Amino acid sequence: MKRFSINKQVGPTKLQQLEIYKGKMEKVVKDLENSVHSLEKSNIEGRLLKETQLNEQLKEDLRKASKKGIITRLTTEELDKHQANLEISETLSNVKIHQTQAVTQIREQNDCVKFWEVVLTPSVYHPDVKLKVIFQTYTDHDEKACMPSIHRVKFLIDGLGENRELLPAMEYCQSESDIQLFTHLLDQYLDHDESRSRLISKASENAHVSVKDANTLEFLNSEDQILVWLTLKVDFDSNLLDWLPTWNCEFTDVGEDAALGCNIPEEVFETGHNNWTVEYCIETLGKMASLHKPTPRKSIHEEEDSMQVTPLNSQGHRPPKRRLN
Repeated sequence: MKRFSINKQVGPTKLQQLEIYKGKMEKVVKDLENSVHSLEKSNIEGRLLKETQLNEQLKEDLRKASKKGIITRLTTEELDKHQANLEISETLSNVKIHQTQAVTQIREQNDCVKFWEVVLTPSVYHPDVKLKVIFQTYTDHDEKACMPSIHRVKFLIDGLGENRELLPAMEYCQSESDIQLFTHLLDQYLDHDESRSRLISKASENAHVSVKDANTLEFLNSEDQILVWLTLKVDFDSNLLDWLPTWNCEFTDVGEDAALGCNIPEEVFETGHNNWTVEYCIETLGKMASLHKPTPRKSIHEEEDSMQVTPLNSQGHRPPKRRLN
């Protein structure tokens, strides 16, 4: 009886198995070396960002890192080129960076966390305003070609005093960790704030307009009676991610009478707002204040005379009675 047999699959030889294991080990070692170099580079970068001056120990570590290929040695020409690129970027963006500090922390999970503090001027046209940005970046060295992610962003502004108009934009950009957007919005806000200051200064040249506070005007008639307070605002629109110049007004009782006499829309003195532009609103309220004439009051003697009318004084002489024959 003839038997059929299936050929057994011939496995790799011991030498081939060793070659396979060798290739796997070489890959593991290579990955570990790359990871170590990446961590050493992060450590060197963190120390450079933290120190204000190069000490001897840091110089020696930089030389060693350069020999290992961890960092690249730059020539004087290359450094000048990088400096020129930085200046061009600052010029195009109207941003000036004053100070940068970072602390690097390498964790057990083979990742790198950097704690940053950057101080900059968001607009070269407003050098007194400084923006400090505090944030963290997270880099996973196990993932190749991975850009650092930004977390826990916080903005601090110096030079604007107590400003609540910026809070909505600040909170939005902090929640989105969007530093670039807030820098852009702050630059735009400073332009709007400057335009508002010019409008207030121009309006105060009117004899019937005075400045109540930084953003509020009050309109007075010829007897210095306050008719209305007008507040100029710059509101943040979270849908458009942009600023909208708006206004709101509050009328006094005398001001409401003046508004009715000048055919001011009821919507303005009832709700304090309508679709007028800021410029047109200032112009219209200024005209109303200049045209309003207070109702003249009676003098004290006129009021007393009008109250001293009695029935006896008001009656005339009776005609004489006729005799009956």
